[in-house]
Amino acid sequence: MLPLHKRKHDKNIERIDYETTTVKRVKRDRSISADSDIGRFHSLVSTINLKKLNFDFKKVCSVTLSPTHVYCCLVCGKYFQGRNERSPAFVHSIDSKHHIFINMNSLEYFELPENIQIEAVDDKILKVIRYAICPTYSNDAIKEFPLECIDTYGKVYANGFIGVTDSSNNHSAFINVVLMLIGHINPIRNFFLLTDLQGENLLLQKLSILMRKIWSPHLIRNYICTDEFLDFLVINKQLQKLPKDPKIFLLWLINNLAIKSKILKQQLMLHCQGKIVIKMNNKKTIPFWNLTLDLPVFRSDFNAVPQVKIGDLLKKYDDEDSEKYTLKQLPHFLILHFNRFDAKSEFPIKNRNQTLVEFNELLTIRNTNYKLISNIIHSVKRASDVSSEPNKKDDISLWKIQVYNNNINKWFEVDGSTIKEKNPEFLFINETYLQIWEKSS
Repeated sequence: MLPLHKRKHDKNIERIDYETTTVKRVKRDRSISADSDIGRFHSLVSTINLKKLNFDFKKVCSVTLSPTHVYCCLVCGKYFQGRNERSPAFVHSIDSKHHIFINMNSLEYFELPENIQIEAVDDKILKVIRYAICPTYSNDAIKEFPLECIDTYGKVYANGFIGVTDSSNNHSAFINVVLMLIGHINPIRNFFLLTDLQGENLLLQKLSILMRKIWSPHLIRNYICTDEFLDFLVINKQLQKLPKDPKIFLLWLINNLAIKSKILKQQLMLHCQGKIVIKMNNKKTIPFWNLTLDLPVFRSDFNAVPQVKIGDLLKKYDDEDSEKYTLKQLPHFLILHFNRFDAKSEFPIKNRNQTLVEFNELLTIRNTNYKLISNIIHSVKRASDVSSEPNKKDDISLWKIQVYNNNINKWFEVDGSTIKEKNPEFLFINETYLQIWEKSS
């Protein structure tokens, strides 16, 4: 067998069609089910190891590195290509005596090496696996969300309030917190949960799968990894020029989603876009996705941690007598950005504005009431902890998100794969960076 780093260069392997090459020994139309062969069916299903399965990673063959005709071995969780006599999946089934596989595209089950299709019928475990790969929803079901759920490890969780991480030790947290934030704007969430996006733009498809997993009531484990989505962004060179900033990624994502889908653009404009009048120079009205609030600069010899009230920051837009701006139309979901970083600074993270913003869960702006539903916060890993020359290195940003569960009236903080309950009175004692407020009656 070829070393892993050489397999993708082997032209002979790449030419082989492991799926359509004729299998002479076994007809493909053979099948078994719980009804036709109950002993054999249960014997196969009993070998499935749910704890070995993780469908959050890129679906490529572990032997050929090909993404076509990929099957997952449900005994060990590895991906293999094809199912004919020469295919990696076929060879694995013989060498490892692992016999039950699922096609990652059609979600059909097969017994190998016999190449017999398995009819899933109503088997609970097979249903869980299909749901773990691509959850499906009804409009009536999502009206009840979030729900109290239990994963395969017996851990209780609320769907929509789960850990979101990646295999790089959460180094892409600036993206992960935005994905969670988008998933808590209900009209946008509902679009991704209910709309069939097969054949649509790949960005829409990949994001839809993530949203469906975040809100799944049938998770194998109570967190998901965003690796497949991140791989897609990297391969398609979507992140090349973007700094690791949640606000910049959020605006990039919103604008790209609006370009890729007319229906989603309408939903975003209807629910998330406001209008503001700029009075300077030639008076004009422009749309906005977020309002940026500038934090005051305090003296460097200021001993206590500086604080400012959110109402004072909003006067920039909320004051009728303002010479610069007037809010003309407020969106149903108001996104606030607190400007902490100076991109021109040599060390923008070390030299950030660390002022705390005082706020509670309710906000009134221009006689419109809002309720806080999401809060992205910033902290740091100091350069002195990771570098032998801390004076020449900037600190490293760490990102978390706090989200509100309206069904049980509680806040939860998501930090990678960890989630914990948060006292709402202490939300403001962090460096808040992005917030979403929803209109309330």
